[in-house]
Amino acid sequence: MLRALLLIAVCACALLQTAPVVAADQIERVEPVLRDGRLYIDADINFSLDGELREAAQKGLPLYFTVDLTITSSRWWWFDKTVVDTDLTW
Repeated sequence: MLRALLLIAVCACALLQTAPVVAADQIERVEPVLRDGRLYIDADINFSLDGELREAAQKGLPLYFTVDLTITSSRWWWFDKTVVDTDLTW
C-alpha cells in the first residue's frame, strides 16, 4: 500500500512539472498562402519570454516553440468538422 501511494505521489509531481508556456502577446498578421497545392499559414506573432526562459536562452540552452493549429467547419446538423488539426515545432 505504501509503495502504491509513493508511486502516485511521484507521478503527480512529475505531471506538475511541465514546460513553461509562452502565450502570444499580439498576433499582428495571419495570411493563408497556397503553394504547390498545399495551404500554408504565414503569420507575424509578438511574444515575450519570462526571465527564466530569457536567462536559459542567454546561457545557450536551445528553446523549442510549438504552434498548434485547428481549423473547423461549422455544421448545423452535427458536430463541427475538423478540417485541419496539426502542430509545428521549431
